[in-house]
Amino acid sequence: MLNHWSGPWYAIMPCFVLLIVAGAIISKSIKKAEVVAYEELGAEALRRLEVEDFPVTVVNDIHGGDLYEEGKAKYRVKAS
Repeated sequence: MLNHWSGPWYAIMPCFVLLIVAGAIISKSIKKAEVVAYEELGAEALRRLEVEDFPVTVVNDIHGGDLYEEGKAKYRVKAS
């Protein structure tokens, strides 16, 4: 019998807590929010955010940079 501390729920529960705490902290950095598309979706609408002191890492930039690919390349083992 599974209880609430076993199985896949236990594995993902810390992620939910982290996202909730991070969301609460980061929300203080949002100075302005404007719906730019899909207003009828409510909370899922596409928004433009104006932020200040917003701690993020840009993974994909407008110049084609991809931090995931750079990271994989950095630690890729070269076959001999």
